[in-house]
Amino acid sequence: RVTAIQPSEGRVRLEDGELLAYDVLSLAIGASVTAPRVSGGTLAIPLKPIDHTVRLVPELERLVRERGTPAIVVAGAGAAGVETALNIRARLRLAHCAGGRVTVVGGFARLLPERSASAGRLAAQVLAEQSVATKLDVEVGRVDRGRVRLSDGRGLPADLIVWATGAEAPALLGESGLATDRDGFALVDDTLRSVSHPNVFVSGDAAGLRHHPALPKAGVFSVREGPVLWRNLAVSLGAPGKLRPYRPQHRFLALLNTGDGRGILSYGAVAIRGRWVLRLKDRIDRRFMRRFGRLKALGSPSPQDRD
Repeated sequence: RVTAIQPSEGRVRLEDGELLAYDVLSLAIGASVTAPRVSGGTLAIPLKPIDHTVRLVPELERLVRERGTPAIVVAGAGAAGVETALNIRARLRLAHCAGGRVTVVGGFARLLPERSASAGRLAAQVLAEQSVATKLDVEVGRVDRGRVRLSDGRGLPADLIVWATGAEAPALLGESGLATDRDGFALVDDTLRSVSHPNVFVSGDAAGLRHHPALPKAGVFSVREGPVLWRNLAVSLGAPGKLRPYRPQHRFLALLNTGDGRGILSYGAVAIRGRWVLRLKDRIDRRFMRRFGRLKALGSPSPQDRD
């Protein structure tokens, strides 16, 4: 794992202390979530980085065994928070835990603030149907001794809190000397190249696009950056041609699994719910994951190839 970036020296430091030199560096290190300090017996699981998310189901199962009817708070009322809360409710139903309490807490006045108003209303309807409570226009201020204290002074019981709040830039970006935007993400031009170090490329959630500062931290953009990044890395390493600009789309399709065999489709001002939405989501997701299966089938390079 990379623990430090030293662009002025053209090298990175690994967690074991080893220094690796580079001619061209590509950073796709993602983001984390902003969360207050947690103490006193409440378990906290952030959704970013994604490797933390695998703990969620085992911890839910443990809480059901030990507490019977646990109280779960999901901090964040965007797409990730809504989808996570609904699927936590579904998991509790599978565990025959009808009395478990699930609450979504969000700092905006409505759900899904990054999507259309109609999508927010539909999400509110589904949450109500699934007995998921909402506390909006407030934020989690403190978590202590099994309770969440909200910014308006109210308190909620919480055996588990899931952080699905906005993205926070990795600390090592700010420590590296790379130019960053106002939120601490690596500032890049349209070719995904650092504006301060032209041999460093940054993509995905870790990047802040200079000409698109309000671009959401959504996977659809990261995926579409991939071919542009691949092309520009090749050109930087000597391949013929020019650097290619990345142009994000103005609208994108969002599909949320609501945990009840249905899904919410959101595109522009349109918001629709149905079983066919979940089938569409499943087909798209499986097609995307099959790409990784094909990469695995190619195998790892042999020692001779690496030499």
